[in-house]
Amino acid sequence: MSLAIDLFYDELSELLDLPIYLGAGEDELEKEVTDNTHGVTVNLSIANDVEAEDLLHFISKLKDNALAAMDAASVAALSLYLWHEEGQMWYSIVNGKYARMPFADEFEAAESEEEVVNDYLAALKKEDVKGKMYVASLERK
Repeated sequence: MSLAIDLFYDELSELLDLPIYLGAGEDELEKEVTDNTHGVTVNLSIANDVEAEDLLHFISKLKDNALAAMDAASVAALSLYLWHEEGQMWYSIVNGKYARMPFADEFEAAESEEEVVNDYLAALKKEDVKGKMYVASLERK
């Protein structure tokens, strides 16, 4: 593997180490959005080396972390927003009780995380692709 791809995977690992902030009420939603929104950037020089499966594995681990934070904060549900725009794939985790990203209407709805990831990787090779957004509800059963 190249140094650039190694650095990319290190950055994904660092994102997984970030704490997830869950507020005590709707008045803390803005802080949740600010603290829990992060971007993933695949540099064009490594775009052909990054596999969709690797990004989906990252998202799976991210969801595991969100469920652990949910348990620790005694929160009933979370929403994971996943979208891409302007060369970056973004995610945000917010309390499901209050979740509604104010800019969600700017994106074409996606049916799955896979669709967002595949569309993101394809968009890196094209220009002027409208981003897609997927919203996953995370709940303990």
